[in-house]
Order: sequence, then structure tokens, then C-alpha cells
Amino acid sequence: MDLKSISSLFGDISFWVALLFATATIYVCFRSGSSHLMIYRLWRWFTDKQEISDPKVRAFMNEQNSLMSFRFVTGLPASSMTQAHRLIRSINVLGLDVADVRKAHDVIDIGDGNVAIRKIPSKAWQISMAIATGLLLLATTMAACGVFYNRAILQFKETHTWFLLNEEFARAPFDGSRSISLEDCQPTPTPELDHGFNVKELKTLCDGWRDPKTKTFIDRTVSEQRWSFGCLFLTLLLLVWHPYHSLRSGAAVQRLKRQLDKKPA
Repeated sequence: MDLKSISSLFGDISFWVALLFATATIYVCFRSGSSHLMIYRLWRWFTDKQEISDPKVRAFMNEQNSLMSFRFVTGLPASSMTQAHRLIRSINVLGLDVADVRKAHDVIDIGDGNVAIRKIPSKAWQISMAIATGLLLLATTMAACGVFYNRAILQFKETHTWFLLNEEFARAPFDGSRSISLEDCQPTPTPELDHGFNVKELKTLCDGWRDPKTKTFIDRTVSEQRWSFGCLFLTLLLLVWHPYHSLRSGAAVQRLKRQLDKKPA
């Protein structure tokens, strides 16, 4: 029966809730640079939120919680509360944008009320990073589309021509005029029609559609290429991070430099 029980529905909801919680946990740990908050919350849950009795330990834990909160909210990698206070003073005194400080923290040194820029990316470097980011994002988008594509991407062995195939239709990837449907094969393929495929290719397609195993072959091929596109998508997503991060960092440094240049000496 084509029915779905409510227990199955609850199971689906539980899976997505668990996945969302796991994703949020990973993000919190990555953003704060530590698993301290998660471990502390887990400990409080096991001890029924019992407060720490020792005042020195309690003060230390509160300081660590404050430090992790500062890291998570601002995204700034302060190693101690002293450094966090120094960052806060510098940002307030100089009137800096916290987002720019976060993006450029790899190439700047922040003292007590001052900022030193170690390196300013050249214009040529920024242009190259923008081009690399754009090309990788385009490739990543195409790979993401391939994950949801429902036609098999195949090639004729003899002519080496690429084509897209499902159970009723075939066409060239970038040429809509080169197409043929299952109806064009009834009762025999008609080469005189403007399909765009040659006689051997027409025969291969029509013979394939008549074969009862073709549906299984198409389904298996689509499934395999979706996995391939998925792996490619994740790889490109990782690759695009470096030029994108460099581009953001360079732009943030330029904004900080302009802002610092406006400050009176």
C-alpha cells in the first residue's frame, strides 16, 4: 500500500532534528574554536544544573564561558580574557568594524588601542582571487545542479558523441536541435528526419529503448553520477574557501587601512 505511518513520519522528523543539532554543535565548536561550551553544558545537564561550589573554580569557569561567548559572537580568536579586553579597547578607541577585524585578523596585529597591518594584498592578487572564486563558484553550482539531474549523461562508443538520456528522450547536452524521442523510433528509426544524430546513433538509441534492461541501466547510471557530482560538489566547496577567504580578508584590510588613515596621529 502506498501509505506512510505516523511513526515513520516521526522517525523522519527525529532524523532531521538530530542532523540540525549535530550541525549546530559543530558550528558552535568551530566558531568558538573550542568544545568548552558543549562540554560545560553537557556537564550541567548531567548534574542537574548544580552550581560549582568552589569559588575559584566557579570564577575560572565563568571566565572561560565569557571567553567562549566572546569568540562565538565576534568570531575573534582571543586566547584569554586579557586579550579579549585589549581587542575591545582597540575596537572602541579606533571605531573599527568588528566584522572587518574578524576577516582580517590573519594579517593584522592588534595592540592596546592600536592596529598594525602586516600585509596589504596587491590589486593583482585581489583580482586573481576574485576570478578564481567566481570560476570555482560556477563549477560548484554546476556540480550541485548535477546532483539533482535526472538524465543519464552518456557517450556513444563509436562516434564519441555525448548525449543526455532518459526512458523517452535523448538530446545533445548543448544543442537542443539534436534530439530524438521514443516516438521517433516507431516502428523504425527515420534518419531522414532532422534528429541531428547519424544512422548508427539512431539505431543504438532505438535498440536501447526497446531493451527492457535499459530502465535499470538509466536508473543506475543516474544514481552513480549523482554520487559523483556530490563528491565533486564537496571537493569544489572546500577548494573555493581559500580564494574566497583571501578575497574577503584583502577587502577587509583595505577598509581598515582607509579607516585608520582617517584617524588623527
